[in-house]
Amino acid sequence: MPNALEVTKAAMDDFKKIQKYMELAKEENAVKTYAELKEE
Repeated sequence: MPNALEVTKAAMDDFKKIQKYMELAKEENAVKTYAELKEE
């Protein structure tokens, strides 16, 4: 079972990845993609 630090690190990594995708979608004016990522 992962400890709190591992869980936190995984959450931070996932957040960074999603933020990157959101920035790219917004830059490309991919409205539907950006909206879907924003919900997640």
